[in-house]
Amino acid sequence: MPAPLERVSIHPPTIGAVEPGYLLWSFNGSVSVERDGTTVLTRKVIAAGRSGALCPVQKLERAPVSHRFHKLWLKIAAVIVGSFAPVFFLATMPATREPARLTLDILSWPPDGATTYASPDVHFLSALTGGFLMGWGVTLWLLSSWVYDAAPDAVRKAAVAGFMSWFVLDSAGSIASGNASNAVFNVFVLLAAVGPLWRPARG
Repeated sequence: MPAPLERVSIHPPTIGAVEPGYLLWSFNGSVSVERDGTTVLTRKVIAAGRSGALCPVQKLERAPVSHRFHKLWLKIAAVIVGSFAPVFFLATMPATREPARLTLDILSWPPDGATTYASPDVHFLSALTGGFLMGWGVTLWLLSSWVYDAAPDAVRKAAVAGFMSWFVLDSAGSIASGNASNAVFNVFVLLAAVGPLWRPARG
């Protein structure tokens, strides 16, 4: 017999008596089950247990991998975004600005050394950029950890909308400033960050 469950949420349930002191829950819908803190989803479950007791579940099926994969990919996206934050933060100081200078030189392809990163205004802008990127990355990570299980599709849509907004504005600004090559790089960053989040998870 499976171990007792911590929480069971059933939609829609049909409950009927089996024998005195017992209940049978039989339904054909979605169910969210937690065992040892791990959520398991299934479409058809038969559960039985004494009145007033938490029922063990029979015929348990594991959740589709796609939900777990989406949660994992949100964390991957968080790392992709957040990884640029320390680069731009370090660029606020002359001794550690070379990684950011080289990054901008590559993004304004072809690399020619014309990007100097020498202006104090650029250093200040770099500080703001690093902060924004770190905050965005942390937000994606915590959406995956704290919110996704409660609203998976809403979190997915929010993440995709955020990346699309960045892509459109960043690419338009790059083209307007004479750095159209960055818009091409943005396509690859967008595809890597969104990954499987373009489509809803199954289950």
